Amino acid sequence: DEVTLTAPLPVQTRWQVYNNDDKGSATATAAAFTITRPHATLRATTAASGAHTVHIGRLALPEAGGHYPFAEATSAPALEHALLTVCTATPHGADHGALQLTRTGATWTVTGRHRDRDVHVTFILHPAATPTVVV
Repeated sequence: DEVTLTAPLPVQTRWQVYNNDDKGSATATAAAFTITRPHATLRATTAASGAHTVHIGRLALPEAGGHYPFAEATSAPALEHALLTVCTATPHGADHGALQLTRTGATWTVTGRHRDRDVHVTFILHPAATPTVVV
């Protein structure tokens, strides 16, 4: 995601956990999060143009309305933001592998391995336009 503002503010992205059956959960580290369901997991790694944090929150609903956690990446206040979230999904118990995110100017590169496959994807950001994706 890219955002340009007129005053320095933080930007947030949220990943909602499906939890209608009370079997969904989420955990977070400094720049990553995992969403767990009974038969699968989603692991996300985040990177940003500036400082950012990842934490787990919960929709502010009455207790009778259910428990709906989310993972949230929040950037530090700035005028311009670029936030990249890269996700892998696997069946429960399978290895996600490891992905690395690097940035050089307007180009982000994702490399590594996921489920015994090499990953190499490049995202080239263009102001006010759709990014170019090179696989």
